[in-house]
Amino acid sequence: MSGIFGFYTKSILKEGDRSEISGMLSWNRAYGNACEGVYECMRGALGCCVESLSESHVQSVPVLKADGKSAVIDALIFNREYLIEKTAASSDIPDAELLLRYIIKCGPEALKDVNGDFCGAVLDEEKGSLLLFRDHMGIRPLYYYRDDGCVAFSTDLRGLIALPLVDTDIDKEWIYGIVAKYDADTLDNTPYIGIRCVTPATYMTFTFTGEKIKSRQKAYWKLGSRRIRLSSEQEYVKELRALITDAVRRRLDAISGIVGAELSGGLDSGVIDILINRAGREGVYYSWSPDPEEVEYAENDERLVIRDICAQENITCNFAPLSGSYENGTAEVMEKAQIRIPQDGSPDFRFAFLPSNNTYYIIRGAQFVKSKGTNVLFTGHGGDEGVSHRMDPYEMFWHREYYHYLKHIWSVTKGRRRALRTIKKTLKAIVFSIREKRETYIGPYASPELLKDSFVKTIRKRKEGALQFGYDPKGYIRSGGSRNRLDNMALLGAYGGIRYLVPYLDHRVIDYAVSIPRYLYIRGGVTRYIFREAFKDIMPESLYRLNVKEDTSARNIKSQEDWYEGFARRKAEIIGHLDRDYWSSYLDFEKIDALAKKGRPSDEEYGEDLSRVMVLLKCALAQNVIDVAGGK
Repeated sequence: MSGIFGFYTKSILKEGDRSEISGMLSWNRAYGNACEGVYECMRGALGCCVESLSESHVQSVPVLKADGKSAVIDALIFNREYLIEKTAASSDIPDAELLLRYIIKCGPEALKDVNGDFCGAVLDEEKGSLLLFRDHMGIRPLYYYRDDGCVAFSTDLRGLIALPLVDTDIDKEWIYGIVAKYDADTLDNTPYIGIRCVTPATYMTFTFTGEKIKSRQKAYWKLGSRRIRLSSEQEYVKELRALITDAVRRRLDAISGIVGAELSGGLDSGVIDILINRAGREGVYYSWSPDPEEVEYAENDERLVIRDICAQENITCNFAPLSGSYENGTAEVMEKAQIRIPQDGSPDFRFAFLPSNNTYYIIRGAQFVKSKGTNVLFTGHGGDEGVSHRMDPYEMFWHREYYHYLKHIWSVTKGRRRALRTIKKTLKAIVFSIREKRETYIGPYASPELLKDSFVKTIRKRKEGALQFGYDPKGYIRSGGSRNRLDNMALLGAYGGIRYLVPYLDHRVIDYAVSIPRYLYIRGGVTRYIFREAFKDIMPESLYRLNVKEDTSARNIKSQEDWYEGFARRKAEIIGHLDRDYWSSYLDFEKIDALAKKGRPSDEEYGEDLSRVMVLLKCALAQNVIDVAGGK
């Protein structure tokens, strides 16, 4: 992957002002080590750290020039043949340069027809304009800052925090969302009030010629904007299989050499890995689960499904060692980037990672497959969100498929008086589901009691509904439901030296999957029906019959220490890291101090104490990014 960054101002810069680009360069170096460069102009600077993933079209020029414009672009394109035809470019043109030529010739609205993971910035100094854009599903991150006199952007959010001019106050609504609901992500927000994300499937134009910087944002594509109706169930099944298979193939064609792939024991990664193997590519397969030689199998263990896939495909899965660590590799990357690393504390605080989930698993997997000679890692992320989709039956009612909703309940109702019991069960389910969907979703670690009452009164309360994951995949994704994991894979994949590839979020695949009739995703008591049928002939029986994948192998892991010793140590570190002068306006430190002094909790109290510690960890991480990236 490539890291892009830069800033542009309304005023001509003074001598030395452009030196601020060096901090942005350091924080983006992890994203590409093939070459790097910075272009400086009278009002700003652009930079790029390039990584090349294909031997046939290598990018050797970090900052691109064309038609009087300068550009930095991070792009991995999966339909090069279409863009080459449109631009009459040569077959060996690098992806970034190809995408720039395409935008210049066809306009940014034509990005809707680009199949790829990309983001970029195009500067037109003569017209005084800056264009920022991002791919359909937000696979590649792009953050920006804007005030009255400047616009800055960066692949790595910490590159913006490194700029002294950027307002890095933590957003009050983010604080409230994290503590009160443990859910603060939207499509374009960040923990920092002055920093936003470029919204997926949009482009933004900033104009610097008037008294004020003007901006315009326009969407070039919208998920699920069409209804798809085919003539038969078999046609739906056939098309889903063709699109997913093509998405995997195009990603394989776009990169050279060995490929890495996550293998979790679930439907999503299992299908991708089988397709990779049958395409004839050499693969390194990796599971987050512990090695069976270190931890014996448990009943219904997900590793049993992995074993069946490996036996069928004649491949080997590499499992996560219990003692594995990513600290040394990450420290080496940061040191090469000339980033100061705090010497004390946990990895979270040493490396200034953003508040996110699955940190250790993602980065360990990335670093492992990198050590085996690959630069990419396929993941099944996006399947559950909308493609394989483990739906709630209420989804049919939500989408007004009333006949199929009633038919489903009839199919799972047995015994005497079947018709009457079906009607009663239907009405009861509708009433319960409607009531449930109107309730605001509260995450498992929410701890609103840690907020100061005076702060809560200042927050504008928004009416929010239930988690849309199970019954409205379009609404879930459009509201930012898959964003946290994508941001995390981009950041931590960079520190593992790889780029994550996400076939299920190929915009053609996800758009088709969320736009077909919902009843195709459930048959009797079996969910994910159409996906199972699409790949039934290539799945081992244990994978095809899999209902719910659980990490049951963890049950057999024996703790190396008393759980409370580790919990108490972590609790003290997190609370001790909080800047009380800053957080006293938001958090109730009387309750936090009582938590700090509290001894071993009972079994009933442990869940509440863990929730409070997790909430405070999110706050501490948001603060730590400012402390480290801002040079405090």
